[in-house]
Amino acid sequence: MNQRTGILGPLILVMIGLLLLLNNLGMLPLGLWGTVWRFWPVILILIGLDVLATHSDSKSRYILFVLLGIVIVIGVTAIAYSWPVGYQAEDLNDKDMSGADHHGMVRVFVDLSDANFSGARMEDSRLIFADMNRANLEGADLEGAVLVFVDLSNANLKNMDVRGAKFIFVEMGNAELEGTDIQTADLIFTAGN
Repeated sequence: MNQRTGILGPLILVMIGLLLLLNNLGMLPLGLWGTVWRFWPVILILIGLDVLATHSDSKSRYILFVLLGIVIVIGVTAIAYSWPVGYQAEDLNDKDMSGADHHGMVRVFVDLSDANFSGARMEDSRLIFADMNRANLEGADLEGAVLVFVDLSNANLKNMDVRGAKFIFVEMGNAELEGTDIQTADLIFTAGN
């Protein structure tokens, strides 16, 4: 078996170079570097592809792994560029958004602690890795929403509509749930009340 050269180093250099070039041209939105850093597990995927490619006996399999790595780097760069960075903390934290229409909102890695969403329409929203500790969601409509890795501990969740919502790895310790039929939501690995 003839070991081939790896692809990890060149792919990471291409990705970093592309991001730095776009940054120098002013084409990157503010907050992108925090978003890019959140994609660090891609490095583990690229290491795995590198190992598979360098230990492959088949030339076609080696080329497949190299192409897959290139597609992953381009895809992650494109996703990071267009990823919904989310509201900045100063936009939402400690602000009153009661009764607002946030239908279909998508927010990833966002701090919504102490935010007031009482009576807000948040149907079909997607909140992933969100800190909503002490947030006020009293009377909010979360029908069909998906919450993944969300901290709702100490939050006011009274009288919410959560029919068809999915709570996946959601922490609801000490949350106030009076008037909310939490059993109408899909609770997957959810802790708390």
